[in-house]
Amino acid sequence: MNAFMTAPRYLLRPLELWRKRHKILLWRRLSYTLIQKLNLQERFKVRYYGAYFHPFPTSLSLALWLFREQFRSQDLQLLLELMRPGDTFVDIGANIGTHSICLAARLGSTTQVYSFEPHPQIFGYMLKNIDINNIKNIHPFNVALGESEGTILISNYRLDDRNHVASPNEQGAVSIPMKTLDSFQCALNGLPTIKIDVEGYELPILKGGERTLSRGRFLYIEVGDRHSLRFGYSAQQLMEFLYQTGWRMFRFEEQKHLVEVTPHYHPPDVENLVCARSPEELMKRLKTYTVQMR
Repeated sequence: MNAFMTAPRYLLRPLELWRKRHKILLWRRLSYTLIQKLNLQERFKVRYYGAYFHPFPTSLSLALWLFREQFRSQDLQLLLELMRPGDTFVDIGANIGTHSICLAARLGSTTQVYSFEPHPQIFGYMLKNIDINNIKNIHPFNVALGESEGTILISNYRLDDRNHVASPNEQGAVSIPMKTLDSFQCALNGLPTIKIDVEGYELPILKGGERTLSRGRFLYIEVGDRHSLRFGYSAQQLMEFLYQTGWRMFRFEEQKHLVEVTPHYHPPDVENLVCARSPEELMKRLKTYTVQMR
């Protein structure tokens, strides 16, 4: 008799659920592998927060295929509750378009989305994901953003969500144009939200977009020494810049509990901060969250 059959009754249900989930993940993994081998990515799609995405050969696409809406639920739940139809969303580090497409689909045509993805191949995947959702209110740009204009190198890792601005001696890096956020003159309507996730290059982007960011109301940004020290600045320096330019910063204490932090806060690792010009506006928008101020 096996251990499963002799387990106490109160454990049977969790064990059954675990076995069922394990089997589902196994079949999803096998189907994803088969799709890649047969090059059938554009024949299939997976639903994620009201939008569809092809199972392209990227780590983010695989995660969507395997975990569906359990993947990065904190990000999408926050942004979907924070934004309203007519608001503008600026997505810097858009990857395959998860945030841009889900928000554009949910909020409708009155919401304008500006999506910036520097890696040429990943940008191509994002365009195809936009196309299968038949979305017309996304403005996609295959360009890197920084403090000045010129050219820059982007790494070309298999784990696409780890690509970053590369050093000149990094093997396989791709050369792409770099511009400032301010040079795009994005039309920011409603209460605009900007998301920045660029593996440590956040501070140069902020410095190159001060005019645009001054009109933003909410900012969702990745912070952490593990990434930023690669570019010669600390998480505290980034948070000090945010504080000096008028942002109030909040970290996730729990899934729906935000706590305000100062520039002296030291993230234990890389994490996302929610920033607002007005904490009152933030609390008014986030009805199902608790927001704790200093």
